[in-house]
Amino acid sequence: MKPSLKKFLLILIVPLLILLGMVIKPVSAYMFGERIVLETIPVDPTSLFYGDYMSLQLKISEVPKELLSESLMKELISHRSDEYSLFSKTIPVYTALEKKGDIYRAKAVSLDKPKNGLYLKGKINSYILQYDQQNLYVDYGIDRYYVEENTGKEIENHAQQGNIKVALKIKNGYGLIDGLVY
Repeated sequence: MKPSLKKFLLILIVPLLILLGMVIKPVSAYMFGERIVLETIPVDPTSLFYGDYMSLQLKISEVPKELLSESLMKELISHRSDEYSLFSKTIPVYTALEKKGDIYRAKAVSLDKPKNGLYLKGKINSYILQYDQQNLYVDYGIDRYYVEENTGKEIENHAQQGNIKVALKIKNGYGLIDGLVY
Protein backbone atom coordinates (compact mmCIF):
# COMPACT_ATOMS: atom_id res chain seq x y z
CA MET A 1 0.00 0.00 0.00
CA LYS A 2 1.27 3.46 -0.87
CA PRO A 3 2.20 5.86 1.95
CA SER A 4 -0.26 8.47 0.65
CA LEU A 5 -3.12 5.93 0.77
CA LYS A 6 -2.16 5.00 4.36
CA LYS A 7 -2.26 8.68 5.38
CA PHE A 8 -5.62 9.14 3.69
CA LEU A 9 -7.10 6.12 5.48
CA LEU A 10 -5.66 7.30 8.80
CA ILE A 11 -7.16 10.77 8.31
CA LEU A 12 -10.50 9.14 7.49
CA ILE A 13 -10.53 6.60 10.35
CA VAL A 14 -9.36 8.79 13.27
CA PRO A 15 -12.40 11.14 13.27
CA LEU A 16 -14.72 8.15 12.96
CA LEU A 17 -13.11 6.50 15.99
CA ILE A 18 -13.43 9.73 17.98
CA LEU A 19 -17.13 9.99 17.11
CA LEU A 20 -17.73 6.36 18.02
CA GLY A 21 -15.94 6.91 21.34
CA MET A 22 -18.29 9.78 22.19
CA VAL A 23 -21.43 7.64 21.90
CA ILE A 24 -20.24 4.52 23.73
CA LYS A 25 -21.24 5.68 27.26
CA PRO A 26 -24.72 6.99 26.37
CA VAL A 27 -25.59 3.97 24.22
CA SER A 28 -24.26 1.57 26.84
CA ALA A 29 -26.29 3.28 29.60
CA TYR A 30 -29.42 3.30 27.45
CA MET A 31 -29.15 -0.35 26.40
CA PHE A 32 -27.77 -1.99 29.55
CA GLY A 33 -28.28 0.53 32.38
CA GLU A 34 -30.55 0.04 35.36
CA ARG A 35 -33.61 2.33 35.43
CA ILE A 36 -34.14 4.38 38.59
CA VAL A 37 -36.35 7.33 39.58
CA LEU A 38 -35.07 10.54 41.26
CA GLU A 39 -36.96 13.44 42.80
CA THR A 40 -36.68 16.98 41.51
CA ILE A 41 -36.88 20.30 43.31
CA PRO A 42 -39.57 22.69 42.01
CA VAL A 43 -38.02 25.39 39.83
CA ASP A 44 -39.44 28.86 39.21
CA PRO A 45 -41.92 28.24 36.36
CA THR A 46 -41.09 31.53 34.66
CA SER A 47 -37.60 30.24 33.88
CA LEU A 48 -38.56 26.59 33.49
CA PHE A 49 -38.70 26.50 29.71
CA TYR A 50 -36.64 27.90 26.94
CA GLY A 51 -38.20 26.68 23.74
CA ASP A 52 -38.75 22.94 24.07
CA TYR A 53 -36.39 22.09 26.87
CA MET A 54 -36.83 21.97 30.60
CA SER A 55 -34.27 22.85 33.24
CA LEU A 56 -34.21 20.23 36.01
CA GLN A 57 -32.87 20.44 39.53
CA LEU A 58 -32.44 17.04 41.16
CA LYS A 59 -32.75 16.59 44.91
CA ILE A 60 -29.58 14.49 44.95
CA SER A 61 -27.67 17.48 43.54
CA GLU A 62 -28.02 19.28 46.87
CA VAL A 63 -25.99 17.12 49.21
CA PRO A 64 -25.95 17.72 52.98
CA LYS A 65 -22.45 18.02 54.47
CA GLU A 66 -23.13 14.96 56.63
CA LEU A 67 -23.09 12.73 53.55
CA LEU A 68 -19.60 13.81 52.46
CA SER A 69 -16.74 11.43 53.26
CA GLU A 70 -13.95 12.64 55.51
CA SER A 71 -11.40 12.51 52.68
CA LEU A 72 -13.67 14.62 50.44
CA MET A 73 -14.14 17.25 53.17
CA LYS A 74 -10.34 17.44 53.62
CA GLU A 75 -9.91 17.82 49.85
CA LEU A 76 -12.50 20.62 49.68
CA ILE A 77 -10.99 22.45 52.67
CA SER A 78 -7.46 22.19 51.26
CA HIS A 79 -8.62 23.75 47.96
CA ARG A 80 -10.54 26.46 49.77
CA SER A 81 -7.50 27.51 51.80
CA ASP A 82 -5.42 28.00 48.66
CA GLU A 83 -5.64 31.81 48.48
CA TYR A 84 -3.40 32.07 45.43
CA SER A 85 -5.63 29.97 43.18
CA LEU A 86 -7.38 32.26 40.71
CA PHE A 87 -9.42 29.47 39.13
CA SER A 88 -11.70 26.99 40.80
CA LYS A 89 -10.98 23.32 40.42
CA THR A 90 -13.64 20.69 39.89
CA ILE A 91 -13.28 17.61 42.03
CA PRO A 92 -14.70 14.33 40.66
CA VAL A 93 -16.97 12.61 43.19
CA TYR A 94 -19.12 9.49 43.41
CA THR A 95 -22.60 9.56 44.96
CA ALA A 96 -23.76 6.20 46.28
CA LEU A 97 -27.52 5.78 45.88
CA GLU A 98 -30.02 3.94 48.06
CA LYS A 99 -33.63 3.10 47.32
CA LYS A 100 -36.34 4.44 49.66
CA GLY A 101 -39.74 3.38 48.41
CA ASP A 102 -39.72 3.86 44.66
CA ILE A 103 -37.22 6.78 44.76
CA TYR A 104 -33.43 6.71 44.95
CA ARG A 105 -31.66 9.12 47.29
CA ALA A 106 -28.05 10.05 47.98
CA LYS A 107 -26.50 7.77 50.61
CA ALA A 108 -22.90 9.03 50.63
CA VAL A 109 -20.56 11.16 48.52
CA SER A 110 -16.86 10.37 48.30
CA LEU A 111 -13.74 10.61 46.18
CA ASP A 112 -13.69 6.84 45.71
CA LYS A 113 -15.98 4.79 43.50
CA PRO A 114 -18.31 2.56 45.58
CA LYS A 115 -17.43 -1.11 45.48
CA ASN A 116 -21.07 -2.20 45.10
CA GLY A 117 -24.52 -0.75 44.51
CA LEU A 118 -25.69 2.01 42.21
CA TYR A 119 -23.82 5.30 42.03
CA LEU A 120 -23.59 8.45 39.93
CA LYS A 121 -20.37 10.19 39.00
CA GLY A 122 -20.43 13.96 39.39
CA LYS A 123 -18.23 16.91 40.22
CA ILE A 124 -18.04 19.58 42.89
CA ASN A 125 -16.47 22.99 42.34
CA SER A 126 -13.79 23.49 44.98
CA TYR A 127 -14.67 27.16 45.62
CA ILE A 128 -18.21 26.47 46.83
CA LEU A 129 -17.45 25.29 50.36
CA GLN A 130 -18.46 27.78 53.01
CA TYR A 131 -18.28 27.01 56.72
CA ASP A 132 -21.92 27.93 57.39
CA GLN A 133 -23.24 26.21 54.27
CA GLN A 134 -25.37 23.11 55.01
CA ASN A 135 -25.63 21.69 51.46
CA LEU A 136 -23.16 21.41 48.61
CA TYR A 137 -24.08 21.24 44.93
CA VAL A 138 -22.96 18.21 42.90
CA ASP A 139 -23.19 18.51 39.11
CA TYR A 140 -24.07 15.21 37.40
CA GLY A 141 -24.51 16.70 33.93
CA ILE A 142 -28.18 15.67 33.77
CA ASP A 143 -29.97 18.96 34.33
CA ARG A 144 -31.77 19.41 30.98
CA TYR A 145 -34.60 17.49 29.43
CA TYR A 146 -35.94 18.20 25.96
CA VAL A 147 -39.73 17.87 25.77
CA GLU A 148 -42.01 17.13 22.86
CA GLU A 149 -43.69 20.09 21.21
CA ASN A 150 -46.96 21.25 22.78
CA THR A 151 -46.43 19.26 26.01
CA GLY A 152 -44.76 22.06 27.94
CA LYS A 153 -47.90 23.44 29.65
CA GLU A 154 -48.86 20.07 31.15
CA ILE A 155 -45.33 19.45 32.42
CA GLU A 156 -45.11 23.01 33.76
CA ASN A 157 -48.32 22.49 35.79
CA HIS A 158 -46.88 19.33 37.37
CA ALA A 159 -43.56 21.08 38.03
CA GLN A 160 -45.27 23.95 39.87
CA GLN A 161 -46.80 21.40 42.23
CA GLY A 162 -43.46 19.59 42.68
CA ASN A 163 -44.83 16.37 41.17
CA ILE A 164 -42.13 15.72 38.57
CA LYS A 165 -39.62 12.92 38.98
CA VAL A 166 -36.83 11.96 36.59
CA ALA A 167 -36.31 8.42 35.33
CA LEU A 168 -32.63 7.66 34.69
CA LYS A 169 -30.75 4.76 33.27
CA ILE A 170 -27.42 4.27 35.05
CA LYS A 171 -24.40 2.22 34.07
CA ASN A 172 -20.96 2.56 35.67
CA GLY A 173 -21.81 5.93 37.21
CA TYR A 174 -23.04 7.48 33.97
CA GLY A 175 -26.66 8.65 34.06
CA LEU A 176 -28.90 9.16 31.05
CA ILE A 177 -32.38 10.69 31.37
CA ASP A 178 -34.97 8.14 30.24
CA GLY A 179 -38.04 10.30 30.78
CA LEU A 180 -40.18 12.19 33.26
CA VAL A 181 -42.54 10.60 35.76
CA TYR A 182 -45.54 12.62 36.97
